[in-house]
Amino acid sequence: MNYRPDIDGMRAIAVLAVVVYHLKIPIASGKLLQGGFLGVDVFFVLSGFLITRLLLDELEARGRVSISSFYSRRARRILPPLLLVMLVSLPAAWALLQPSEMVTFGKSLLASLIFFANGFWFFEQGAYGAQSALMQPFLHIWSLAVEEQFYFIFPVALTFLVKIRRPGWAMIALGGAFFAISWVHTILMPNLSFFSPLSRAWELLAGAALAIYAPALLASQTSIMFRYVPSVCLAALLGTLVFVDFDMVTHPGPITLIPVLATCGLIAFSNPGDPATRLLCTRPLISIGLISYALYLWHYPIFAFGRRVTLEPGISDMLVWVALAFIGSTLSYFLVERPLRHSAGAFLFGSVTAAAGIATFVFALGLVVATPDRGPRHWSGPANPDNGTLKAASWQILDDMGPPRRVFESNPHDRPSWSEKHATWYDEDARVNVLVVGNSHAKDLFNAFYLNRALYPNHSFARFGIAPGLSKNQLNALEASPNFKAADLILYAPRYDSHHLEPTRRFIQKVRQLGKEIVLVSNTAEFETPSWLPLQDHLLLTRQELSPETANAEAANWINPRLDDLNTSLAMLAQEEGVAFADRFSVVCPDQEAACVLLLPDGRKALYDYAHWTVEGARHFGTNLFSWLEIAPPNQAQLGASRQN
Repeated sequence: MNYRPDIDGMRAIAVLAVVVYHLKIPIASGKLLQGGFLGVDVFFVLSGFLITRLLLDELEARGRVSISSFYSRRARRILPPLLLVMLVSLPAAWALLQPSEMVTFGKSLLASLIFFANGFWFFEQGAYGAQSALMQPFLHIWSLAVEEQFYFIFPVALTFLVKIRRPGWAMIALGGAFFAISWVHTILMPNLSFFSPLSRAWELLAGAALAIYAPALLASQTSIMFRYVPSVCLAALLGTLVFVDFDMVTHPGPITLIPVLATCGLIAFSNPGDPATRLLCTRPLISIGLISYALYLWHYPIFAFGRRVTLEPGISDMLVWVALAFIGSTLSYFLVERPLRHSAGAFLFGSVTAAAGIATFVFALGLVVATPDRGPRHWSGPANPDNGTLKAASWQILDDMGPPRRVFESNPHDRPSWSEKHATWYDEDARVNVLVVGNSHAKDLFNAFYLNRALYPNHSFARFGIAPGLSKNQLNALEASPNFKAADLILYAPRYDSHHLEPTRRFIQKVRQLGKEIVLVSNTAEFETPSWLPLQDHLLLTRQELSPETANAEAANWINPRLDDLNTSLAMLAQEEGVAFADRFSVVCPDQEAACVLLLPDGRKALYDYAHWTVEGARHFGTNLFSWLEIAPPNQAQLGASRQN
């Protein structure tokens, strides 16, 4: 296939858009190139076009496609630069990541090496309380995994389609079908659709179909299309990169058609006399296009590690990151990528052997660091432990009360299936059974009572997971559960939003109809932060010396303002329905104007993120909640009647 400099120009635009998008540069009320994520879709189209064109050339020359040669070429193209980035990232990760983060990092290395990164990140980023995607050094490899999963099937499928004739029409039909699947998938399950090869296949197929028809299109240079289409397509592509906002569109979906069709138009109607094509063929864009794969690999881990070193990065910090990414990608291209792509003989054998050894080493090291408790430690004393460890410990109390290997933190809004059939009261002789109902914030409240159970000798506590939307299925499961039937008092304590008020009203009415008393618990205190870190970590790392008193006084300045009106509305709702109201906010912020509790007197954390309580925090907060239980029925006769109901 003849070299197409304009395609390198398109690669440059795509990778620059992605790089700028991941910088998150604030501008006006949004971000610079807020549609830059669509650069990945441009890459998919270009990849489908180039790979299909090469396969068709091989079919014409040999009458068949060598599958082994195809995958050998892909491995030589993809793996060496990826392995180099992994090797360089390992010491940075060891120096900067906490133990729980190192486990995720190790797993991401393994997932990247076997080209399952898209599946791994779907589950990892879909977990409740997942760390920001911008802080995961190898999250961007999901797109590489999508491509390789597509090419696992495509060469065989192309050979079959060529044999039955009309392969172009077949690909157009398949592309249309996969586009429909993508649109529906995005509407029903947007998070899964983003990472799914089924939702991205139509973009690769668009490029593949174009590879079949492009020679005929390029031969018809007299068409009026060649005068205007490239400029129109480039304007449309740049327009989406500048103006499309990910949070305002369904993607992949109809909006994705614009960059996909624009890329197809630029490829199909390339015209050296058109200003758009001439722009794409300029030396700076061609140079960036040549290193675009390496630049894509390098930029994301550099940005992720950079955000850990500089908590509030400015433009100068970002320029340093970009410079490092260009230096790394340029060296990678000239020293690794290009030599291996064009190597032969003994040099090729030695290079492949070395790459295999490095891959084995990285895979083995990934297995080691993916094992809990094998990562580094970056703190001294109790003040700065790993948030992931604290989070896991906060769920472990409930975990220990259920069957072995039950992971509660993966489903904070759902009840464990076994609790629908088994009661979980730890004290069968208690006078009052108190059921804490809600999501992960209800877990924190349960911990607070359970860890201080010696202070509440007449009470036994249990927790039932339910989302604040209070779906019919969840309400039916709650009503039928042994915990609910045995409960005397319900503490309803999720994290509310304003649209949860009416479902909460109906829930109160339903619980009282079933003969149970209920206390409506307000939202807990939540804290904003000037960086990607939770406020307590931000303060610890940006202050040379930080006492608990200073941190707690500073915390009062970072309270999420959404809570005031919402908690007021909840209090009014409780009054209207004639039920008790418990102010959980004041437990964390007893004097909102002066101080909140981020750090305990001994320096340990009371919170492990924006609002959730650590084990020690729950132990601290649970020592003064006696008034919340005063509504409990006063004598054993009433208790018995309630439990029978």
